[in-house]
Amino acid sequence: MKKALKIIWRTMKWTFIVFVLSVVLFVGLLLIRPIPVHVSLVEMLANRHMPPGIQLGADSVSFGIRHGLLVEGLRVLDRCKPAEGAFIAGADSVAVDFLGRHVVVVGARYPRLPDSYYAPGNQERNERVECVLPNVPKFSVTLVRPEILAVQAARVVANVEITRDRVTLDRVRLDGPDVDEQMPLTGFCDVDFLRQVVYG
Repeated sequence: MKKALKIIWRTMKWTFIVFVLSVVLFVGLLLIRPIPVHVSLVEMLANRHMPPGIQLGADSVSFGIRHGLLVEGLRVLDRCKPAEGAFIAGADSVAVDFLGRHVVVVGARYPRLPDSYYAPGNQERNERVECVLPNVPKFSVTLVRPEILAVQAARVVANVEITRDRVTLDRVRLDGPDVDEQMPLTGFCDVDFLRQVVYG
């Protein structure tokens, strides 16, 4: 009986040691370099939280502890439209540094407002915008070469804080695309969904 217990004890001890070494090796790999994540799995999980008719796509996704999450070739598509009209927004890459609380978006594109913004006859809708957001503590965002509604910039930097019904951007700095003459714009912006007010 004692011999059987010793064998069981040794087996459990070595299994535990191998498990701990595997975890240490995996964490070490995450510290050294990002590990690729299966794109279809990420798309499936993200699309569960998207509004109906909206689909998220990406070319590649990787994750590392030092470098955070990196999504390349990000696309937001309208599933109800044919392929050529399906593009809503996108970016060349999105890097999220969880430890440094910093997001870098390179080549963000948002070419036009969605069709839901317009009433029949191509008129703007004047309706209340209902939005419930997650609480996200303050983080910094850098947009590199964004093009939003045909407005281009070389770089946009801001601190962002999101609460249930408000998005606050402070220390906003926009550097124009003209490299000959640097004329940065600075300011802040507050979007209050509860009172339906944007000010800044």
